[in-house]
Amino acid sequence: MEFYYVLSEDERTATCYFDDRCEERGGILPMHSSLGYRLFWGFNRLKKVFFDATCKDYYPTHLHAWFCGCRELKEVIGLENLNTAQTNDMDSMFKDCSSLVSIDFSSFDTTQVSDMKSMFSGCSALTHLDLSSFNTARVRYMRSMFQGCSSLKSLDLSSFSVRAVENMNSMFADCTALTHLDLSYFYPKNVGNMAEMFFNCRELTTIYCKATWSCGKSVAMFEECRKLRGAVPYDFTRTDVEMANPETGYFSSEEPNLPVPEKKPETAPEEKENPANHEEQMTPNEFVNCSFFTMQGVPIEGGVADLPAGMYLMKKD
Repeated sequence: MEFYYVLSEDERTATCYFDDRCEERGGILPMHSSLGYRLFWGFNRLKKVFFDATCKDYYPTHLHAWFCGCRELKEVIGLENLNTAQTNDMDSMFKDCSSLVSIDFSSFDTTQVSDMKSMFSGCSALTHLDLSSFNTARVRYMRSMFQGCSSLKSLDLSSFSVRAVENMNSMFADCTALTHLDLSYFYPKNVGNMAEMFFNCRELTTIYCKATWSCGKSVAMFEECRKLRGAVPYDFTRTDVEMANPETGYFSSEEPNLPVPEKKPETAPEEKENPANHEEQMTPNEFVNCSFFTMQGVPIEGGVADLPAGMYLMKKD
């Protein structure tokens, strides 16, 4: 059994297999098949990659730079057939895939991965990225993971654990279209480098986070994030990790503790006297020299004592 791919004549499409039919299909063995990295590295004409169902029995340990530099790549189909249960390296996996607009990672198993640095760096056409299925408990390196994703408008990292991460340098740098970032489950404990982590996220207004961060190196962490506002507004002279907190820094609590007005006991509204509805208590003598009319303005003959109960118009003569 071998892992190989079949390339179309125009070199625009590649289909990956894991079986014993490589020669029959006219397949190509990866140059680095023994190590498992740089599968399509630098394939500038490649637009589509298919993973056949046979790939479910292939367990690569490295996906390092598999699609790195595939600037024309638009689709990766059958990703659910790529078995990543034993993969520990995804460094630069999609780096500089500048035509990739979307990709489905719902079936991706990342439980053994320790390196995700530059995984999506330079994916400048990506607009939405849902990584809520990622298990990052073992990941140590996230440096430049999303750097240069300049069209990215939504990023779901709701399942991310960063307790083992050591390096977040430039992780979100140059994500120039991102306006909100939910890092409410980020509790970095071992990070030594957060330098330029949010550098030039110039449309970023809100970072949701519950924790106070600390690290050794954080120069220019929030530099050029001029629209960012959390507990305090952005100050270009204060751009390091001291501002990575929701109390006195640029973070916002996931659910802001807005003051709730004290609810007063409900009471019946005080009835105000309306002169128009006020029934004047008039003595019989006051009805003397008065004319009465129906509500339609028709004159009524007789005195007030002869009128049946009802509503009338009255005019003093």
